[in-house]
Amino acid sequence: MAAVPALLALLFLLSSEPVVSNPPGHSPDHQPARDGDEAVRWEFEAAQREDTPEALEKVIARHPDHPLAEEARRRLAELRSGG
Repeated sequence: MAAVPALLALLFLLSSEPVVSNPPGHSPDHQPARDGDEAVRWEFEAAQREDTPEALEKVIARHPDHPLAEEARRRLAELRSGG
């Protein structure tokens, strides 16, 4: 019978709002603003580590005129050609 209070306590905890929440419009992995080139370089390096067409396409779409977008295009072409 001791399991009933424990179960009720667990249900209460699972249904409660979190104590700490993020401000509206912010995600838990929100990063502070960066210098423009540094931000693009950070995104490009993350896409390189992921090494998927989707990650590279995201960099290209977000920064089409940046020099690193050209590198992303080259790698994307390699991936699409089987390399």
